[in-house]
Amino acid sequence: MKKNLLNQAFIEELLIHDKITILDGGARGEIFAPFDKITSNILKVIRFDADPNAQIIEDKNGIVVPKGLWNSKEKLKLNLAVSPHASSLFQFNTKLQSYIDPSKHLRSLDKVVEVECISIDEFIKESSIDFIDFIKLDVHGAEYDVLLGAKNALKNTIGLLIESWTIPIHTNQKTRGATEDYVNNKNFYLFEEFAQAKWARLDKSHSKKQPIAIDSLYFKDPLLDNNLKSKIEAIKLIGITDLFNHTGFAIQLNDYFHEIKMINNDLHKQCNIILKQNFKESPLDKIKHKLLLKIEDYLNDCSFK
Repeated sequence: MKKNLLNQAFIEELLIHDKITILDGGARGEIFAPFDKITSNILKVIRFDADPNAQIIEDKNGIVVPKGLWNSKEKLKLNLAVSPHASSLFQFNTKLQSYIDPSKHLRSLDKVVEVECISIDEFIKESSIDFIDFIKLDVHGAEYDVLLGAKNALKNTIGLLIESWTIPIHTNQKTRGATEDYVNNKNFYLFEEFAQAKWARLDKSHSKKQPIAIDSLYFKDPLLDNNLKSKIEAIKLIGITDLFNHTGFAIQLNDYFHEIKMINNDLHKQCNIILKQNFKESPLDKIKHKLLLKIEDYLNDCSFK
């Protein structure tokens, strides 16, 4: 079983007074995975949700902010959907929904309420929070605008998990391409995609599906940009990349920060022991990997026939 680096006692000792600060935009329920797998002693979670009726499960180191995230501080109209988790600051694009959305009945408008919104930069300025290490956005079309309001925060942020849309399912929203271009210009690189929704144009078993909503995981890469300046930042990035199972990158980071003398010999060695143990491939993983390669080869062959 994997031993998360961030759960190790020597890491907890380092981060207990300099916790990993996470901003969760769209924070219904419990803390999102995989941060639910590490001790809350080293986490500070700031949880935003514009819906006044959103149920947020609090934890001892959490802060709940009953506001929406936006690019400025203002009152906006929240379009509450029949299914509340699909609510958006943008109106629903009902014409496009009629062509493709299999859940348009759940994404249809229930009512409109006025809500307080704030930008991430303004929130930091008004609070005792100095920086945000990791930002997760599940804000149904408003992700680009929220990022516009986080220009200063992104200078210190090391990771992002963003749900974005490949088509404008909400009227006037920016799509995934614009969002990725914006974060690329802030030195964040795509590490993984999780397709949240694939919809077919026609409701038939043979109708090919189009990716619509995608969760994208981004990290800064100091090996490329030399943009981390402290031991604590280094350990946080190593730990979070390992937490998301990008352990090969975590090992590279650990070696790099050791080479530039940002972390000492003992810390480098302790991290290496855990990371390399996590990097070993189990017999089941080997079988899965071989099967995936065979499937990939078969699909590639089919594409040329």
